[in-house]
Amino acid sequence: MKIKLRNPKTQEIIEKLLKRPLTEGNGGNKLNLGCGKELLKGYINVDKYKPYDIMVDIEKIPYPFKDNKFEEIICSSTLEHISKDKQIKTIMECHRILKTRGILILSVPYYHSLIAYNTLLHKSPEFSLDTFNQFDVEQGYNIDNESDLFPRFKIKKEAVPSKFGEFIPRKIRVAISHYIGNVIDSIICIMEKVETHKKTQAHKKWGGQ
Repeated sequence: MKIKLRNPKTQEIIEKLLKRPLTEGNGGNKLNLGCGKELLKGYINVDKYKPYDIMVDIEKIPYPFKDNKFEEIICSSTLEHISKDKQIKTIMECHRILKTRGILILSVPYYHSLIAYNTLLHKSPEFSLDTFNQFDVEQGYNIDNESDLFPRFKIKKEAVPSKFGEFIPRKIRVAISHYIGNVIDSIICIMEKVETHKKTQAHKKWGGQ
């Protein structure tokens, strides 16, 4: 059955990028990472604070899950609550526990939006459309000219406009958003794992399993 996220605009863009609806999990094959109060039916909902199915502090790695376990991970409005040095580790850990061709769905606040700075609970809210490029199989780059790369994903992404931004033509929203605040609310990234998990130079540099 189809699930329903609290933010219908976010769900609409996620489903457009996925080219399918978001549906309930089956047999523990989907994870809601940093669920907050948004418990998703058929997902394993994890967080540090209740309510949750399993208590997991997502800043402490490794997570209590085997390699290649999940078909889908939703991580919505979560990374901004993690310090920047641990955000990279979180994505690498998601890569580890995803099956090959599994999907990581990220929703993060845009750096030039009101929602990025509307609470002191946001430790590191500076995200743009290019933030996750080092993980992109088509755009990734070496770290410090080392031969190994970050874990790889195929990435689709889109900016979620604010109510004000909806009045601006889609083709120029991102360009304008660098000069005018509150044009874009958030960034949606759909990240498909394209290789088996293995240790890379990124793990040596940043940590992770």
